[in-house]
Amino acid sequence: MSVDEFRRLWEATKGRYVLVRVDETSGEEGFVIYDVPDRSVELVDDDELHVQVIRCMLQAGVSVMDDFPK
Repeated sequence: MSVDEFRRLWEATKGRYVLVRVDETSGEEGFVIYDVPDRSVELVDDDELHVQVIRCMLQAGVSVMDDFPK
């Protein structure tokens, strides 16, 4: 898999996906990708790829939250 396969996560309509910080000490690894309308977590099974996806999402300005939206 490549990071391009996850492009929809940072190119989707603003607010569709957010990054939820679950561990402040882990950098990019400390985020969970959350699908707000579906109320579900997007998993990236490869740790290195997960970090790349998070970096792309942060660079694209995806919202960062400290808790899951209600």
